[in-house]
Amino acid sequence: MKKKAFILDDDPDVLKILSIFFERDGFEVSNTTDPEKALEVLSTQQFDAAIIDVNLGTQTCEPLLYQLTRIKSPNLDKIILVTGYFDLTTINIDKTLIERFPRLQKGESPALMVKKAKNILNIS
Repeated sequence: MKKKAFILDDDPDVLKILSIFFERDGFEVSNTTDPEKALEVLSTQQFDAAIIDVNLGTQTCEPLLYQLTRIKSPNLDKIILVTGYFDLTTINIDKTLIERFPRLQKGESPALMVKKAKNILNIS
């Protein structure tokens, strides 16, 4: 059975590249650039990995993470945040919330990001 990955990123190019690399690694991928759609999907479906961009253009992922925590989404322990920020203290976001989730750094090769995500989530 294929592993399932969900990817949320406001940049369509990043979304496409990450989706391609997760698919190449055998994942069935769902994705969106819309945080509201992400909430709907992550509230109703289960995934083996949920890759969420920290900075979503006009907002951060903070509201989405709060809502997923509030409703006790079954995907909470599958979330990995992706960020281009080397230092998250430079953005206005709840640090205690963000620190709960592992992170991947944008700028790394997509293949390496997939490998790291699998290692973080213990996916073979």
